[in-house]
Amino acid sequence: MSDFNYAAGKVFMATKELATNPHDVKTRLIQAYNKYFAFVFSDALPDDLKPYLKSIHNKMTAKGCEGPEGKWPSAANHTLHRMHKKTAAKIAEEIFNLHHEIERRRQQLVNLGSDSK
Repeated sequence: MSDFNYAAGKVFMATKELATNPHDVKTRLIQAYNKYFAFVFSDALPDDLKPYLKSIHNKMTAKGCEGPEGKWPSAANHTLHRMHKKTAAKIAEEIFNLHHEIERRRQQLVNLGSDSK
């Protein structure tokens, strides 16, 4: 449960960064990813949510660290540099949707705990 709560916290903070950072969507997304989302690992999530997490990680790191411009600080930085804003917005929405599902599950666990009292 503690790994799940850790992952939930990181996804929440990434979502908050996406919602409150005053910059454009690509900047918000790279900051949310590098600060929080990159530290969410699939073993902390239920099996049915793992493909969603993997999909987001894959989309965020698709270009790798090497590019025509040289080596980037991270695959996510390189990928976002080459990404369209519309694609970045779709990934941001996927992070929000994952956050929503995680919170729904957390609430179910809270409700189960209160039912047993």
